[in-house]
Amino acid sequence: AAGAGLSLVEEAARAVSIPIFGIGGIGEGNVAGVIRAGASGAAAISAVFAVPNPRESAERLSRLMRTAAETPPNRRRKPNETAAQDR
Repeated sequence: AAGAGLSLVEEAARAVSIPIFGIGGIGEGNVAGVIRAGASGAAAISAVFAVPNPRESAERLSRLMRTAAETPPNRRRKPNETAAQDR
């Protein structure tokens, strides 16, 4: 099944006052965009446990999420934009 996309994350983040989390299909290639779109966090189960070194994968995902969350709003890219450092 296709994912709901970052536009839904943005819409949900604007619509509610509670934290939202991205789930399903989250990995190193899209986790930063999910956070920049307004999610407070993301569940990346397969990205962590379906790889040879889960600890390294979890650390990379955590670093990507922290960096995205720390990016000032006026310097954030739109959710559909990508950059090499997000991967």
